[in-house]
Amino acid sequence: MIAGIDNTPYGNIYYEEGFFSGKKKVFINNQELEKVNKLNFIYHAPEGDIPVRLKGNYLLGVKLFFNNDNSTGIEVIPHITWYEILIAVFMLVFGLVWGNVPQLVVIIPLIGGIIGVCIAVITTIFAVFFMRKVNHPLYKVLIGLAGFVCMFLILLAVGLVFVMILAALQK
Repeated sequence: MIAGIDNTPYGNIYYEEGFFSGKKKVFINNQELEKVNKLNFIYHAPEGDIPVRLKGNYLLGVKLFFNNDNSTGIEVIPHITWYEILIAVFMLVFGLVWGNVPQLVVIIPLIGGIIGVCIAVITTIFAVFFMRKVNHPLYKVLIGLAGFVCMFLILLAVGLVFVMILAALQK
């Protein structure tokens, strides 16, 4: 996952984070910063070495702090917005509640329990991941809605399979 911005004093800043490994790399003007530890880097600028501290991650937002100045940072990836959090929480709560309430399962047989929770969590993570890739709020909401529909259809398909299995076992 790569994100970048153009900044006046420093130039092009790119942030790269491995999806599975979580390894972080920072590039300024196509020069990779020297890694000191997981969150601290050294930028070898023409005027001297500048310490850079990284705060955040791809999903929550990333800021870079230069010269040990913790008051002002450069935002490489914006913070997660309230509506992205609301969509994610709604998806999780829906997936957790519907499949585990027998009165609701009679209406639409969505799978619950640990299988339903795993499906809800995985689809929510993917929805939030793809929402973070776009900038326009309408697109974020549409991606969240698409993630919800995918979660609903998967829970429904697995629920119907279990209903058919139970009906076949009762015969």
